[in-house]
Amino acid sequence: MPLPFEMKLPKTKDDSEFENMAVDVCNVIYGIEFRKYGRRGQKQYGIDIYEDSIKHEKVIQCKNYELNEAELGRIIQCVAVNFQISDFIVATSGNTDAKLQNHVIILNQSQNYPFKIKLIFWEDIENVIVKTNRC
Repeated sequence: MPLPFEMKLPKTKDDSEFENMAVDVCNVIYGIEFRKYGRRGQKQYGIDIYEDSIKHEKVIQCKNYELNEAELGRIIQCVAVNFQISDFIVATSGNTDAKLQNHVIILNQSQNYPFKIKLIFWEDIENVIVKTNRC
């Protein structure tokens, strides 16, 4: 039997399923409740998921594909909310990428945005699912 860190889950091809996974995983990571924001076809201002608390400080954009720096930049520019957020989290089904992580570190250090940018990669999602579903 493989150890939890050796288990690999198949990536979903369904965007809605990926968003549901991101909600569940962020509930565990942050210890607060998240919900989907709006529905397909509605203007969502770059937000797929929001923190369902009094503060609503964390929002998530889900991308069920591998990201690059240019795409990440477009995603960040799209977030436009009428409320103050502290964290803009981008969840991707892509593999952990040092180049993208370095780009986010530089963006956060520049302080050009009124929020902190965070990345959640497929391995992060996989690890939370495996750890919370141990037999």
